[in-house]
Amino acid sequence: MVVLELYTSQGCSSCPPADKILTELSKHDDVIGLGLHVDYWDYLGWKDKFAQAKFSKRQSTYNTILSTRYRLVTPQMIVHGVGQVAGGTGKSPRLIEDYIAKARALKERAVLNIARHNKTLTVQLDKASAPVGRSRVQLVYFKPMERVKIGHGENGGRTIEYTNVVSQWETIAQWNGSTPLNLTYDLERDEPLAVIVQGEKLGPILAARKLQ
Repeated sequence: MVVLELYTSQGCSSCPPADKILTELSKHDDVIGLGLHVDYWDYLGWKDKFAQAKFSKRQSTYNTILSTRYRLVTPQMIVHGVGQVAGGTGKSPRLIEDYIAKARALKERAVLNIARHNKTLTVQLDKASAPVGRSRVQLVYFKPMERVKIGHGENGGRTIEYTNVVSQWETIAQWNGSTPLNLTYDLERDEPLAVIVQGEKLGPILAARKLQ
């Protein structure tokens, strides 16, 4: 599975085209598209109700490790933890597709299986071949579609649909990257979810699965 993280905001006039791109790409069975709303646009007169400061922090960390010229910019798509496309230019869809193609060509570096039974999530994780180093098992809850009428700010007066809006992102386990890990986790929400395995300091996605 290829993971797309779109950093977006209801207060950014350049974001709606990127939001639409995420909607289209999320229709692919092998893509996990996630919309992370950042909070640094809220001062312009419209508070994004989906925004979380920790999403802004995650984006800033990516831009540090990916050595971009940005710290915080919207829209920005992070592709599988290794590629990024920022801004609302006409070249963005092609660049994103190129990164997705490269991610599809890579073999997952971890074997991940997940299942949900009532309120319990089970996770089975092992290395695919060589050890991958210390990693985090992350649980992501998301809302499949949200429609928002925006009252003020750069998008004031518009009604925008958002796809796979992330409502919670947390680390539920640490993995040593070499021996099998089996865990159960009590779920707090009935929302669709994804489990993403990634290095301790972000970087490449090692494996990912989703449950609708």
